[in-house]
Amino acid sequence: MEPGQITREWLESLDVAEFIKIASMIHDIQREREEARHRKLEERRRGGSRAREKAHRGRSLQLERVKCGKEGCKKCSGEQPELHGPYWYLYRPKKSGEGRTSEYIGKMLPEELAREFGVPEDERRLG
Repeated sequence: MEPGQITREWLESLDVAEFIKIASMIHDIQREREEARHRKLEERRRGGSRAREKAHRGRSLQLERVKCGKEGCKKCSGEQPELHGPYWYLYRPKKSGEGRTSEYIGKMLPEELAREFGVPEDERRLG
């Protein structure tokens, strides 16, 4: 077996105690990743450390770093992933009244949104 490669045969060769120990570790890692994902979502919703938020008329403007979602992206899916951005996003309530929806604005904040949300000129283009 090559380093870093796990095969079904290797797993089947483990004794029961080793197998249970590995399964338990995998379960713990999955739980920790899920908790981290929930924390990041909550931070983003609250405008925490990953976002700069300005609110106006029920809408909010945020700077966010994101994964691009492209398969094989060397920046955000490599061994030491980095997020892209920051990019401006405009959030507004959904028409249904529950939750909110986002609109990608880009790296450069348009002048009209900058004026509306009071973003100084030197902060309009970040990243």
